[in-house]
Amino acid sequence: MAALVEISPSLMPPLQPRTGYLPKEIEHVSTTEMKGGDRLTLKVTSFASSAISKPVFVEGRLIEGSVAIQISKPQSVNQISIKLVGSGVLNVRNSTTFLVEEKVLWDKGHSSLNAQQEIPFVMDIPRTYTLPESDDPSAQFPHPPTFLGKRYTISYVLTVLVQRKAFSRDIVLECPCVYVPLPHAAPSTYKTIGDDPFVLGPSVDASEWVKGSPAIGSGRLLNGEEVELTTTMYLANPLIYSRSSYIPIRLVLHSTDPRIKGLLSDHIVPRLSLVKREMFGVRRRMEPITTDVEAIAPSRFVSAAKSWCPSKESADSLVFHAEIPLNSSMTPTFGFETFALRYYVVLLPWICDEIKFQEDPDIALLQQEVEIIATPLNPSPASYAPNNAKTHDASRDHWGVSRSGKMGAVMALSTQVRNPSTTTRSMVS
Repeated sequence: MAALVEISPSLMPPLQPRTGYLPKEIEHVSTTEMKGGDRLTLKVTSFASSAISKPVFVEGRLIEGSVAIQISKPQSVNQISIKLVGSGVLNVRNSTTFLVEEKVLWDKGHSSLNAQQEIPFVMDIPRTYTLPESDDPSAQFPHPPTFLGKRYTISYVLTVLVQRKAFSRDIVLECPCVYVPLPHAAPSTYKTIGDDPFVLGPSVDASEWVKGSPAIGSGRLLNGEEVELTTTMYLANPLIYSRSSYIPIRLVLHSTDPRIKGLLSDHIVPRLSLVKREMFGVRRRMEPITTDVEAIAPSRFVSAAKSWCPSKESADSLVFHAEIPLNSSMTPTFGFETFALRYYVVLLPWICDEIKFQEDPDIALLQQEVEIIATPLNPSPASYAPNNAKTHDASRDHWGVSRSGKMGAVMALSTQVRNPSTTTRSMVS
């Protein structure tokens, strides 16, 4: 199998703030009550979509709110503090606490506490952390986003602690929250995503697109004739996309047999999707992406592409326009210690009743890593997909299913000629 060459989007650009457009903040209220009527209430503002959901805190923005206490014996309180803790957990025996930001709100040595009192506060969220066992103690790393994966979890908890004297029970109020890092110094060309250059395509403005190495496939027509098909994928530059936008894509197909163009344009929808991978360890070479759940780093389906053929752009080629819709609930690309969450645009081999291609239908024909960022765009990019655009039915690809488990569901594919030496190409500039 040929080695893969990848463009690796930066996971840790220079620290230059770029907050973009953020929604209006809303208030969250959490309360805990103790026996005897003692009550502790936390109020915080955040960028969450609902007051009943977890608070969403954004990199570069302060945490603002108040702590209200109602207590029958205020003289029993020694201290009131608030603390933000971030931790990563692989399992119960393998966890890392990378963030502990604590602030004392009230202390008995400075003032008296009333039976009912509300204390406002403002907390700063550090942008970076250091690894205790790092070879370079001065090395700084950006905090990862909140993440709940198959094997790894990153969580943030805001805790209010009322410490009381001996023989009095402390009061604790925990509030799980969401942390969203925003990218720093996004490339200047990022602002053009969704503008006219991408509608015009790489044939008009190649500088706005990243061209991949072509994949050359072969197959047979129903009459036994051998045919060859070259597929090239273009992605909108600079391979960094806001999760509130779309990924613009072009697929250009070439064949020396003029019949191929007509057969494919009339009978197929590109098997084009966005998938994510939870990666452990550092891999110098990226193995081909497969739909098989038993792969070293299983790929999980995220979103399917819409595609269309707008016009006859070339006499000797077939051009598909496509876009993959993203959504604001996606966890942005990130790396933390030996773990990384990565996204890939994947084109699986063509399937056509009139042409039996030799490529394994479960192994990517083309794949490209892209970086998903949390910076929202205002206004949100518009979709350019026409009403007749076709959405790829990704359920037929059976992402995350074992190869043995697919056999019964994809008997139609079993008649195809399999070539174990299938080569997958990743895009290069």
